[in-house]
Order: sequence, then C-alpha cells, then structure tokens
Amino acid sequence: MLSDRRALRFAAPLAAALLVRCSPEPLVRRDAAPDQRATDATSADSADVTLPPADVSTIDARAMDSGVDAQPADVQELVDRLDPRDSTIGSEIPPDASAPMDVGCPSGTASCGGSCVDTRTDSAHCGACDRACAAGLVCVDGACSGDATWSTNATANDCSLPGVIGSRITYRCPPSGAAGNVWGTGVYTHDSSVCTAAVHAGRITAAAGGTITVEMRAGQDSYVGSMRSGVSSSSYGVWRCSFAVVAPTCAAPATSCGDVCADVATDALHCGRCGAPCAGSCSMGVCGCPSGQRSCSGTCVDVASNAAHCGDCGRACAMGQTCVAGVCGPPPSTWSTNALAFDCSAPGIIGSSHTFRCPPMGTAGSVWGTDVYTHDSSVCTAAVHRGRITFASGGDVTITMAPGASSYTGSTRNGVTSSSYGTWSCSYTVP
Repeated sequence: MLSDRRALRFAAPLAAALLVRCSPEPLVRRDAAPDQRATDATSADSADVTLPPADVSTIDARAMDSGVDAQPADVQELVDRLDPRDSTIGSEIPPDASAPMDVGCPSGTASCGGSCVDTRTDSAHCGACDRACAAGLVCVDGACSGDATWSTNATANDCSLPGVIGSRITYRCPPSGAAGNVWGTGVYTHDSSVCTAAVHAGRITAAAGGTITVEMRAGQDSYVGSMRSGVSSSSYGVWRCSFAVVAPTCAAPATSCGDVCADVATDALHCGRCGAPCAGSCSMGVCGCPSGQRSCSGTCVDVASNAAHCGDCGRACAMGQTCVAGVCGPPPSTWSTNALAFDCSAPGIIGSSHTFRCPPMGTAGSVWGTDVYTHDSSVCTAAVHRGRITFASGGDVTITMAPGASSYTGSTRNGVTSSSYGTWSCSYTVP
C-alpha cells in the first residue's frame, strides 16, 4: 500500500493521462476561436446538469502555452494539498540525503572542517581554523604555547603554509639564559633564538627569563643588526620567514616603540621619543656625539681625522691631502714609497710637485743618483740623503718631477749611500 505522500505524487500525472485517453474529441489548435471558448463556459454555468469529463479542447490556452497540463478540479485539489516543501513531486528521483545541513555551533566554538571546535584550546585550530600549533606546543587562549630553551628558534613554523603568517606563539624562557644567535632588529629571521631576540627587543632579561609572545611575519629583503639590551644581533640579506616579539608590555623604564621596547632616555634609535634616531649617543633623551667627536651639521665626526672637518667643523683639506691629528697634510707614506705613480710621459707631470709624509723611526730604502734621483728611488730615503729630514724624526717631503737622465751618479750623504745607474726614463729632485 502506497503512503499518502507517494499516492499524491502519482495522482496528478495519472489523472491527466486518463482525461486525455477518454476525450471524445481530438485535441484542437492552441489558437482556437475565443468566442467558442466563451460559449462553452456560458453553457457550463447555466446548465444544472452533471457534465462529462472536460473536453480538452476547452483547456485555457495560457496553460498550454506555458507547457503545464491543465488538471480537473478534484485532481488540482489533491495537488494543492501536497506539502509545498516536497521537491519530489512529479519526479522519481529521491531528495539528496547526503547534503550537509548548515547548523550553528555552540557559543565559544567555531565550525572548522564541519566540526565545532574551541579555537582557544584546540591545537589543530589555535586562534583560527586550520592554524595548527607546531610539535611540542599546546593551544592556550588562542595562542600556541610551550617551554623554550635559549637555543629554541621559530623554524617549526613554515611561512609558506596557510595561516602561519600572523599567528602567535607563546614561549616560556627559563632564567639565567645564555644568548643564542639573532639576526635583525625588531623583526628577526625565524631561525633566530626566540628568547635572545626577546632580550634584544627589551621584553625580558636573560637573568630573569619570562613568558614571551612572538608573531610570525613574512620574510624580509634584509635584516639590520644592532646592539641592544646587551645583545648584539647580526645583519643578513634575504630570508624566507620572520618573527617579531610582541608581548603587550615592556619592562620599565622602556616603552613600546613598534616591535621593540626602548628606553627613550638612552636609546640612540629612539632618543626622546620613538622613531627619533641619533647620529651618536643619547643621554637624558638628547642626542650627543661619542667621546672625541663633534656634531658638524647634525653629523658626529672625528675632527682629528676627518678631511672635510679637519681640526674644526667645515675646515676641509685640499684635494689629495689627509687629516692627521687635526692638521691637513699629504697622505702617509712608508720608507719604501717611491714616485712610480707619476709617469713622466704623461702631460703635465714634469715640473709638478708632490708632498709625502714620512713617518719617524724610518729604515733606509733603495736610492739611485745624487740630487737628481730615478723615480723608482725611495722618496723618504732620498730626502735624508739630500739632508731634508732624518730617519729619527721623519717629516713632510716635497719632490718635483724631472725628465729622465742618461746616467745617475751614486754617493754617500747623511748616512745614506745611493747607487749609480745608467739611462732611466723619469726623475725627481728634492728641493
């Protein structure tokens, strides 16, 4: 025996089929004369008799044009009583019972992969769906957490996987830590020691340790090393994955400056306020220069050796000179320096003068000639031979370039013996 629902499903098409088969007249064209349809309708209304089954020739043209079979009133009544939610009417295909139902999750949970999970404690969905904690970590308050050593890094978190960038991990760093390797400042390569990076960022101290939170970041094109909080980090180039230490508070007297904690009273990168770097040192929130340097146009320079500010700001040395002990002069020479850098065949060389600074306590080099020397002779030694300086005191020596000679005569003077030589292409004198 068919159920009521299935009986109704078959009633409409079956009744329609019987009506067509029992029709005494053939089907008419859809464009049957409208006056004929009106006459049939008037007759049906005025006659108080039982009519035979409706002639299909009187079916409303609008119904036929729409492709829907008109039904007698009793069959239509059965169709109208069917449950309108039953999508199987007129079809032998049962509803898809495998389709998932969209059901809500209890408060405090989220739907992840069709299951309701608590993202505050679920290690496979920590803080968000599919954000899994690395091996050895558990999910606490939506963040992965675990104990660390001072060599623990963040390489267990692969930035190429979905959900890793932006995720946060909490580590507990033990006290009395020994610094590990760190690359970067504020943002660190993910193979850096997380505990050491936290000390460098000013979040904890190596002596006390503590709980830290790191946030995974995308890889950077470069990482800048620095000395902070007693930790020296290194610079590095491109690296595929990073992290920043983002604990919500900084240990006094430091304040949070982006991804680092800084004492604005002494931090040269954040002097007086976050993001205000000094060229030199920072004291009581005011930039200064290291000992032995002066601030020249906002830049700390050593006026004892800076050729642009030699002895004082703005006092520049002439081209080719150097600044030594705050005094401009020729570049330092050794006792083996010669004049081969000057080619007598080049325009303007013969007759030009050049000054050398010979250091004290010199040792004699090779010299050829007397008063006029081959240009491969030791300049400082030739100056001693000429009587201009001594080995003990050294000093500045000026030479003048001269043409080559057909011969050079050696001699002994001032404790220096020079050698004789034949033809040579270039010479100099020591006036």
